[in-house]
Amino acid sequence: MCLKIYAIIVSYQLLCKLAHHDERHGIRREQEWRGLHQEQLAFVAALNRAYVSRVERGVRNPTVITVAKLAVVLGAEPYKLL
Repeated sequence: MCLKIYAIIVSYQLLCKLAHHDERHGIRREQEWRGLHQEQLAFVAALNRAYVSRVERGVRNPTVITVAKLAVVLGAEPYKLL
């Protein structure tokens, strides 16, 4: 139940992000700011490192759940990761 509520909140934040797009934000920026390597981020978020790499480069579009996992690990607002 909590995950569904969180997904709704994330979806709303994503819509707000699309309305006010800011290129300074992203997974890589948050990751580097916190001093995490890509392998560490992927491991803690229980994701494949290659998948995280593709998401960072914009090759793959992350699901809402993936964005939520990365946001929790990075301690950032989900909309800041896109």
